[in-house]
Amino acid sequence: MKNIRGNKNVRLITLLIIIAMAAGLWYWGDKNGSTGAKIAAGVAGGVALVATGLEINDTDFDLKKLYETGSFKESLLARDKDGNLTTNPNVFCEAQEKNFYNFNCKDFLTQGEAQKIYETCKTKTGKDNFRLDGDKDGIVCESLPKTKK
Repeated sequence: MKNIRGNKNVRLITLLIIIAMAAGLWYWGDKNGSTGAKIAAGVAGGVALVATGLEINDTDFDLKKLYETGSFKESLLARDKDGNLTTNPNVFCEAQEKNFYNFNCKDFLTQGEAQKIYETCKTKTGKDNFRLDGDKDGIVCESLPKTKK
């Protein structure tokens, strides 16, 4: 399921299906004089269109951070072609602190990516919350490739 959810094409197809359903609801509401159906279709279609634009541009926003700061710039997250977060490493630290997700080496594409998260989170908390540095030499996930293949 994680692989399906992480696939950009699956997410885009899902959004296009939602847009098509919203268009159908709009058409139905128009034919039957239902203003409520047209409003619901407009809202759903609009949200799906915005989500599609963000997905195409490999961009996302941390909604909690957006709410707290009111800043789109501070809440901006970027994703790579596989849907992995590439910016704002604090998101990883916060997920671990709140026991939302326990990251390990297989969650990263490269050693450098894992090292960046390790250093950011260790600086913030003072410890290796993810236990990525098994031999405690300061270099994490040494089995991962240095760069993407």
